[in-house]
Amino acid sequence: MGARVPRHDFVPIAPQPTGSRLRMQLEAAVLFAAATLVLTYPLATRPSSLSRFDNGDARLNAWAISWVSHQLAQDPFRLFEANTFHPLPHSLAFSEHLTLHGLLALPLLRLSDDLTLTTNLLLLGYIWFSACAMYWLVKTLTGSHAAALLAGLFFSFAPFRFNRLPHIQMQLYAFLPLLFLSLHQFLLTRRRIFLVGLSTFLVLQALAGTYLGAIAAVALAVGLVTLAPFARLGARDVLAVVLSLGAAAVLLVPFAVPYLWVNRELGIEWDLEGMASLSATLWSYAASGARLYRPAMEAILRGREVTDYLFPGFTLLGLGVVGAWDLVRRSGRRSILLCYTTILAAGVALSLGPRFPLYPFLYEHVVFFRGLRALTRFGLLPLFTLTVLSGFAISWLVEKMHRRRTRRLVVWGIALFFVAESATLPNDFHPYPDQPPEVYRWLAEAKPGPVVELPFKVIDTRYMFWARHHGFRSTLNGDSGFIPMSHQWMKIALQRFPSSDSIALLRSLDVKYVVLHLSAFRKPTLLRLLRTLPDHRDALLPVRDFGKELVFEVVSARGTAEVQTTRDWQTLVITEPHGRPEEGRLTVDMELPRGSRLRAIRLHYGSAPRVPVERVEILGESGGNDEPESRFATPPDWPAVSDLVLGLLRTPQDGTQTVVVEDVSEHRLRLRLHGLDGEQPELTNIELLGSFSSSAGL
Repeated sequence: MGARVPRHDFVPIAPQPTGSRLRMQLEAAVLFAAATLVLTYPLATRPSSLSRFDNGDARLNAWAISWVSHQLAQDPFRLFEANTFHPLPHSLAFSEHLTLHGLLALPLLRLSDDLTLTTNLLLLGYIWFSACAMYWLVKTLTGSHAAALLAGLFFSFAPFRFNRLPHIQMQLYAFLPLLFLSLHQFLLTRRRIFLVGLSTFLVLQALAGTYLGAIAAVALAVGLVTLAPFARLGARDVLAVVLSLGAAAVLLVPFAVPYLWVNRELGIEWDLEGMASLSATLWSYAASGARLYRPAMEAILRGREVTDYLFPGFTLLGLGVVGAWDLVRRSGRRSILLCYTTILAAGVALSLGPRFPLYPFLYEHVVFFRGLRALTRFGLLPLFTLTVLSGFAISWLVEKMHRRRTRRLVVWGIALFFVAESATLPNDFHPYPDQPPEVYRWLAEAKPGPVVELPFKVIDTRYMFWARHHGFRSTLNGDSGFIPMSHQWMKIALQRFPSSDSIALLRSLDVKYVVLHLSAFRKPTLLRLLRTLPDHRDALLPVRDFGKELVFEVVSARGTAEVQTTRDWQTLVITEPHGRPEEGRLTVDMELPRGSRLRAIRLHYGSAPRVPVERVEILGESGGNDEPESRFATPPDWPAVSDLVLGLLRTPQDGTQTVVVEDVSEHRLRLRLHGLDGEQPELTNIELLGSFSSSAGL
């Protein structure tokens, strides 16, 4: 039996054109290529030197692309074991993995060995491809070449794109219209090949960017819910849809697992308050990033809460209304109107984030919503909807005009008005050629081992951009929206470099080289650093001077070994170690069972330590004197912050410091904990390790 014929009022697709189809597609491709070169000016004039790498996010994305390209060729099964945030695993999952971008960049990097040129070629290609994809969707839906040309122009060259040029993961949204092209074709023809296309484009869109994957998934869910009932799918058709979506999910599982691990083990996720700061407001949809409107709208909206520029322009608004009216009056097309207007509503609602009443429910029950922060990116869905509706409007206008010259004048007039109101020319590109400092080429040939580049910042991409020039050597440095607590405290330790604490940390993490970027330090900090370096000659061996960069080798400590607690040690826990707060310290009195031997103290901070302990004192009975006598004290160079960092690396949800004490066996003890920089320490509990004869009252 043949495929079931859909209900006759479900007619979502215009008859396919014949004869000149190839000529029209070639014409569209050429026009979109010309528009890409012109409307991205001045990028095409110097693609190997101009970029948006003045922006930290752009440099982070360039590093991710180069890492993925490198790793796909070297060891694809360890794709997420990136070279940053040493020694934490799955560090690529701290930000978007950009796998598809890295795959596309692989041949370009091999041929050019130029990351700036490669990313610019990708950007130009994405802009062109997005226009072509929307052309194919609207041409299929309307049958109008002119409508499809203008729709491609609207979708790919709206201010939404140019406001996000540093974010290459938001540039490849061409698979969204291809996804809906496959959906429409399947619902009309029931041919399974279109389900293969649907699942393929969904996977590709997700691999282009986490946000784009979420956006595509939301749009597809709306499309299925609103269109499928009108198509009267049979049981086999429904099963085929479910299987195709299941196949897409299976393909994406390996890319989701590292993110789930990061969320579970490191406790990294965005809270609703953080999401609200990067969510849209209704005023955002009245704010434009285009040169023509931006000054006036900023004056009008002064004092309003505007978190992004999402105004689509009067061209899309006007034509979108006309297109909706055209679909309303055609009874066979109302299902399309329902589909796309619902997508528009969903996009606006999700872009509002916690300001939308339903969003907290999604946050609690749909796991990937916890990893999304820049929710204004859902503003892509209103742009997508208005573009499709505008295609129907232009198709209707062209049908009403019988004279060819009039049709051309109208089409060109609409195109020119759209460009005039949407253009961001000249775009804000800056010189940033792929010409690394000499130190990176030297590191590529130097002895193996992790490095750290100073000054060390928690969020800093200045050094990551050059990573491929030193062979992606492991580094403590990194950048991400998700910063592990261990590396936040690493910053505190390395700000004091070359202190005993910071050197102990570097030794514990097996760091081989320290690279000092002298021009990046503030003058007082640089003078202090250069003055104190000679005091640590036994730990830091100068190996190279590159003028603006100095390289030191970290010498391993001699004759040291990590002290391990023995298995027969017992544990006592002080669950609420508030004690007596004093200026800059916390005092806790302890009463141990008689005959006990205290061997170590472990201080617990939880997942987000505030003020760590810098010095520990244990005082015992003094035989009648008011002040107890000292029984143990950490040495002045005890690596307190280093120990906290190592504790956070071992147990990210509960940072710890472990102090091994000289055998203390008194009955009553007083513990004094001095906070870092004279502040009172904050602890969740204190763990006593040793030999205890019975339960103790603490």
